[in-house]
Amino acid sequence: MKKILLFLLMTLLPIGEIVNAVQLKGTDKEKEFVPNILPQLQVTKSTGKIIIDGNLDDIGWVGAAQAINFTQAEPVDMVKPQANTIAMITYDDDNLYVAVIAFDDDPSSIRASFRDRDRIFTDDVVGLALDTYGDASWAYELYANPNGIQGDQRWTREGEDANFDIIYYSKGIITPNGYQVEFSIPFASLRFPNRNIQEWRITFWRIRPRENREEYSWAAISKNDPCFACQFGSLSGIKDIVPGRSIEILPSFNSIQSGSRDVDVPNSKFQNSDVTGEASIGLRYGLSSNSSIEGTINPDFSQVESDVAQIDVNNNFALFFPERRPFFQEGSDLFKSWYNIVHTRSINDPSFAVKFTSRSDKLSYAYLAAIDERSPILIPGEEDSYTIENAGKSYSNILRIRRSYGDNSHIGFFVVDRRFEDSGSGTNISVDSNLRIKKLYDLKLQGVFSNTNEINDTLLTKNFNQQIIDDEGHTVGMNGESFTGNALFAMFERNAKNWDYSFTYYQISPTYRADNGFQTGNNRLFGIFLTSYSFFPENSLFIEIKSIFRVARIWNYDGIIKNNGLAPQVLFKMRGQTTLFLRIARGPELFRGIKFNDQKHIFAEVTTQFSDLIQGNISVERRRAIARLKDPIPANQRKWTMKAIIKPVNRLVIQSELESLNLKDLNGIELNNGYVFRTRTEYQISKELFIRFVVQYNDFSKRMNIEPLLTYKINPFSVFFIGSIHTSDESVLTSDFVQSERQFFMKFQYLFRI
Repeated sequence: MKKILLFLLMTLLPIGEIVNAVQLKGTDKEKEFVPNILPQLQVTKSTGKIIIDGNLDDIGWVGAAQAINFTQAEPVDMVKPQANTIAMITYDDDNLYVAVIAFDDDPSSIRASFRDRDRIFTDDVVGLALDTYGDASWAYELYANPNGIQGDQRWTREGEDANFDIIYYSKGIITPNGYQVEFSIPFASLRFPNRNIQEWRITFWRIRPRENREEYSWAAISKNDPCFACQFGSLSGIKDIVPGRSIEILPSFNSIQSGSRDVDVPNSKFQNSDVTGEASIGLRYGLSSNSSIEGTINPDFSQVESDVAQIDVNNNFALFFPERRPFFQEGSDLFKSWYNIVHTRSINDPSFAVKFTSRSDKLSYAYLAAIDERSPILIPGEEDSYTIENAGKSYSNILRIRRSYGDNSHIGFFVVDRRFEDSGSGTNISVDSNLRIKKLYDLKLQGVFSNTNEINDTLLTKNFNQQIIDDEGHTVGMNGESFTGNALFAMFERNAKNWDYSFTYYQISPTYRADNGFQTGNNRLFGIFLTSYSFFPENSLFIEIKSIFRVARIWNYDGIIKNNGLAPQVLFKMRGQTTLFLRIARGPELFRGIKFNDQKHIFAEVTTQFSDLIQGNISVERRRAIARLKDPIPANQRKWTMKAIIKPVNRLVIQSELESLNLKDLNGIELNNGYVFRTRTEYQISKELFIRFVVQYNDFSKRMNIEPLLTYKINPFSVFFIGSIHTSDESVLTSDFVQSERQFFMKFQYLFRI
């Protein structure tokens, strides 16, 4: 009878009055605000059906547990928020249900764009962070904006992984009192312990961008505790849910037709390839609620959008590009460590891959195996890195084991091995750990051993065969040599609201390599001390002023000092969601045996999100640099970057980036000058259908890309798209831009979950 009366009350009274009654019950509005420190929430099973439509009038919400008394976490922590929020949570046999009601005195100020998935984080956003194992090692972050557009991430100790995706459902509506969002999260999408009664940790989250970007949390999050997930509330009462032993089948079909021509040959015609089509299939079986095996045959790992161009002028090391292929996302947090010994983009063109992941309350395993038909090799050096784009077919095997203990502490073990079909192999064995000490302190350690048996094919390294890498005469060239190497990392750090500091030491031997990872340099020893202090002025233009000081020394294994550096820095967080960052660095550098004493660097950057219409940043960098030529000389370098996001209407977003670099010798003679420009225009026709148009021009290579795309996306894994890529190069004969390459493609992929 009580549930029926409560349901009638919810349907007859405005939701705002109900929440006010809940918030004020048994309290005095004038009492001092008290944050929820490690709160507890008891969940009960839903009393009826819940339809995900943004309305909260379903009988299934009657009796749902309520989370109130949110606390501000950003920009100032542990204070009362400017707006009220309430979350509700319940469950049935198949789904976890969450509703968040976000009150606002001025609903017209709510930022709610209509965009593709995961592009919502400059909007108003609500959601939850969920640690299903309760060990504070990782957590799901599931969000939606007021239109119900989703954005999910995975939080780990190393940061947030924005490429992570799972299937869940959401719908939002804007109301006269603010907005509200409903979530349905299938248990089949989650990993959790295989037990009758679940004990999870959770907090509900709200982002409210106005004059300041305010962030609210149900469980109070203190800046004096660097462990985010350790501060979550407890969630109990979920029981007898069936482990997600689902079978997922992911078939896909793609078709492509490409052509090219020589722009320097007058009246040359396109040489078009035949239209080709390929089918592939991916399979995933949930062995239990906390372990799964996944395989893919002949996968299409092509990207529908080019990587953002980076300026590599006057840079001797390879550029890093992030992994964006969905297959490698499951369990990717387990493969992270302070040395990047697993970078899955080193598996370039796999014909077959299989992956096993398992998590218990404290112990996690991950295993990845792949056959790569065209394997790249990145060879690190003291002052350069060397790249082999295709060293042939290889077989990679990667094993990771990690044991968590306490809050935010762990010890882990890696074995990473890649073997080439004809000859050659590379192996890494690593142990890493993080020990949390008295909440504010962390001791981080990692040791890596490498064993390399080179391919015996000097044609792969014909341009740098004779480069010697150590005192024993080993060379960069692929001449069948065998050698071992090692790397060591140690850091002791303090993280707190006002005062941070860290001592870091790491070393990389001249013969260290990580064939399945990303390591650009070796023969280095680093010592770094960094400290910072933050002020939080009240009633000021400034929200936070952070002063930073960094001192570093780099030397090689012969004891020769390569670099000394001092870098004072300051960060101003201001009202209007605007930040200003300034850095000055100074110190000598030894390069190619020449000591350059007058090295200095000035950097300034302003970032703002003051308006829903336009956001962006601009940075300027000036430095007395080294022109890293065959015979290096001192030079003056100027670099500036400008980025802007313009949203004329909710469905249309234009993102533009311009990066420019100018390098001159000390006499003012220009050594290099150019820029990279990129603009991405996206129009969202419906929640599933959108058009995207990318234009990118690289002035250094005199190359332009134009990339139109039409996409229909049901969820992150079920998608259809059709598009093309058109590349134009400058002809040396006419100085005109002529289309040199073109490609038309389409793909259909659909996820079946049984």
